[in-house]
Order: sequence, then structure tokens, then C-alpha cells
Amino acid sequence: MYLKFIFFNSIDFSNLTNFKLFKDKYEAVNNSDALIILNDWKTYRLPDFHALEEKMKAKVIFDGKDLLNYTQIQDTNFSYHAIGRPNIIK
Repeated sequence: MYLKFIFFNSIDFSNLTNFKLFKDKYEAVNNSDALIILNDWKTYRLPDFHALEEKMKAKVIFDGKDLLNYTQIQDTNFSYHAIGRPNIIK
């Protein structure tokens, strides 16, 4: 199992094992079982759900910041779990 993170800073994580850094957010979810959102950066607020569906193995999103548009997610093939909202299970 790998932890996948998108990396924009100059911190050196090269000595860590089972850890990959990505500059592209869609490359980071390639063949993943779930997308876990743990920050509220603007770059993640309006994802291309079609691109995510093509890249991800399983269609599951855990939104720890209530960042994504709940109505938009209902129209996708994703199961969605967020804090303070009803789950969308597909």
C-alpha cells in the first residue's frame, strides 16, 4: 500500500518508503481505492469528476472538509462520505 500525496513544496520526503509524491492531482488518484480530502484548498473544490472516474479503481470519496458540491456528486458514480451530510452510496 502506498500513501499518495500531491506535492507543491520543497520538503524532502525521499527517505520515506511506500510514499509517492505527485504534482498532478489526477495522477495521484490513478488506480486508487478511494479519494480522501483532508484540506480545503481551492484547487480541489471543483474536480473533474469524469477524470476522477477514469483514473480511480474504486469510486469512493471521503470528504473530511465538506469541500465538494453535494448536488454535483449525486449526479456522479461516486459513493460519497462527508462530515455532517448524508452519505451517497452507489
